[in-house]
Amino acid sequence: MKKLLSTLMLTLGLSLGLFSFSALAKGPGPLGVGVVLGQPSGITARYRLKSNRSVDANIAWSMNSPGYVAISSDYLFEVKNFAHIDQATFDLHYGLGAAIVTASGFTGIGARAPVGVSYFFKDPAVQIYLEISGLLTLVPDSDFWIHGALGARYYF
Repeated sequence: MKKLLSTLMLTLGLSLGLFSFSALAKGPGPLGVGVVLGQPSGITARYRLKSNRSVDANIAWSMNSPGYVAISSDYLFEVKNFAHIDQATFDLHYGLGAAIVTASGFTGIGARAPVGVSYFFKDPAVQIYLEISGLLTLVPDSDFWIHGALGARYYF
C-alpha cells in the first residue's frame, strides 16, 4: 500500500507541476492546488472544466486514527453566486465521486457525495471552501463515514 500511495503522490505532483509550469505565463487558470484541513487533512487539487463544472482530487490522512488514508476524486457541479453576504458572493458545489480508504488493516473502495460553499479571491487567485461529504465504502465491506473539511487552493 505504501508503494501505491508513493506512486500516486509522485504522479499527482508531476502532473500538477507540468500544469502549473505551462500556466505561469498566462496568469491564473483552471488549476487550483492547496491544502485541506479537517477529518481527514491533506492536499487537494481542482481543475475547472467549464464555468460550472470541475473535477477535484484529494489525498488525505487522519491525525486521530493511525493508518487512515483517503484518496478521492469528485465530479462537481457549481452554482455561482449562490449566496451574498454584504459585498461577498459565495458559490455552492455538489457532486459525486469515488474514494479508496485504508484504516487499521481495512481497505475499502466506495462512493463519495460532497457538498460545500466557497469564496474566490481574485488577487491573489485563492479559493477558500467549507465542505462536508458522505463516503460509503462498498468493497470489500460496506461502511459509512462523514468527512468535513476547510480548504484553500491557489489557482495557476
